[in-house]
Amino acid sequence: MSTSEPQANCWNKWPYIFGLPAYILAIEFALQISGRSQRLKETLAGVSVAIHSDVSGHGVGAALLSVSVMNALRSQSLPNTDFKDPEQVLASLNSTFPSEENNDMFFTIWYGVYNKSTRELTYASGGHPPALLFENTSSGDSGATLLRTANNAIGAMTDVTYEKSKHLVGEQTTLYIFSDGVYEVEKSDGSM
Repeated sequence: MSTSEPQANCWNKWPYIFGLPAYILAIEFALQISGRSQRLKETLAGVSVAIHSDVSGHGVGAALLSVSVMNALRSQSLPNTDFKDPEQVLASLNSTFPSEENNDMFFTIWYGVYNKSTRELTYASGGHPPALLFENTSSGDSGATLLRTANNAIGAMTDVTYEKSKHLVGEQTTLYIFSDGVYEVEKSDGSM
């Protein structure tokens, strides 16, 4: 049976249409049964933490890996890890979740720790697109800063070094952490 290109394009989108809600429901279900209903924002000893990760692949396997990663972060169960140090967190995640042991799946993550008393944001991204920090100035302008570190995706390779960076946050700021899919937009000329 042959299909036209529009039909093929439609059928190719089904994993995304059904995969995303399944992914979201699996995470929400795991958060509800574990008693942790907050998403994307946690607190470690009074220090705010922002976390976002995207797993390669679709379906239940990817959702389960994502839930396992988030549970390891929220329960602070990674061995010998200072969860206030993004560099250590990414290195620990990389050694705990190698792709060879997870059906060749890896994931990207953006992990940031904000210290309220010093207004300093320490962050690291493991293959994830940068977070965007919008700071309002006294003149009413809003400037965007890309919070990016050039690190590898988590689980993709062993024995890699992760680096963190720091940014002093102003008084009126907004932090956006987008999914990988937001950055993967196909232009009309076919380029990404």
